[in-house]
Amino acid sequence: MKYCLFVILSFLIACTGNNKPEENKGVSLELHLQETPTTASLRGLSVVTTSVVWASGSGGTVIRTVDGGTSWQDCSVPGADSLDFRDIEAFNENVAVILSAGLPARVYKTEDGGKSWVLRYENTTQGVFFDAMDFWDNQEGVAFSDPVDGKLLMIRTQDQGNTWEEFTETERPETKEGEAGFAASGTCLTVLPPGHIWIGTGGKASRVFHSVDKGKSWEVANTPMLQGEASTGIFSLAFWNDKEGLAVGGNYLQDTLQKANAMHTTDGGKTWSLLSLEGTTAGYRSGLALGKTGGQKVALAVGTSGMDYSLDQGNSWQNFSKEGQHAVAFAPEGGVAWTSGADGKVMQLLIKEKSEKKPAL
Repeated sequence: MKYCLFVILSFLIACTGNNKPEENKGVSLELHLQETPTTASLRGLSVVTTSVVWASGSGGTVIRTVDGGTSWQDCSVPGADSLDFRDIEAFNENVAVILSAGLPARVYKTEDGGKSWVLRYENTTQGVFFDAMDFWDNQEGVAFSDPVDGKLLMIRTQDQGNTWEEFTETERPETKEGEAGFAASGTCLTVLPPGHIWIGTGGKASRVFHSVDKGKSWEVANTPMLQGEASTGIFSLAFWNDKEGLAVGGNYLQDTLQKANAMHTTDGGKTWSLLSLEGTTAGYRSGLALGKTGGQKVALAVGTSGMDYSLDQGNSWQNFSKEGQHAVAFAPEGGVAWTSGADGKVMQLLIKEKSEKKPAL
């Protein structure tokens, strides 16, 4: 590991008027830059446990650690130097599925820790550009591409990525002219059981598509996220539950612009509200992750101009690092998150809850 940055992130909870001790809560955060065997741009990130992490990106690159970052292995796909694997879904230290953006669009799978890869899906149709995929469990998953003939192209699997089926014409949601997804971190699509799918778009229109039946039918919501240009829109979204969710984005060509780049929903994505100026992330953000440490919920957002955190479910944000990263994900156990970015950069974030009670007056 090259260096460690230690910061204390504080969040004050105001004292009520009943003379109870004021509680000062926050988290401590350590950032550890990893020594990885690549200089590729890493936009795909999948955290299986605190020890098992996979990342993927340009030049057919795939890397993984099975010891919490002490060492990293190059698991790149042979003969795939021209492909950019913008998303990855790993199920354990041996099994992972990767998705390429651009043409040819391909899905590969490994079952031996990246020693070998099998092509499981390919599409060479003009205009296909896959942006993201996600899985409800270790069998059923979904992925989507930019529009083809005015509708999002989507595929589904029911056998852990071994076979993929394209959505029918009637199942594919219609888009507006100039509307598409962003393959920035593999998180502009997210799912929740039993059948929720949310997709965030951008360009001429920043909207959120929502399905409750695994893509058989759709509703679409207009949003106040920055929009109107090819570089603007929703880049990442995540949900605490089937009602409460967050989305981040902005303009990747103006990555310090603090305008209409974070929003939240409390009704499952039917309506979205911008967070206040104080509540926006510090610029364009391409990756968003929700997790916890101890009993404290934590939201993290990353982008090329830095990283932010929120301890109040996204209502307010604080910038804690100017390190540029593309993607972020929490370990399911909590207390640990990982980020990935340009030049093979991967960072581990160790997060600990801090609580200190002040004496009553």
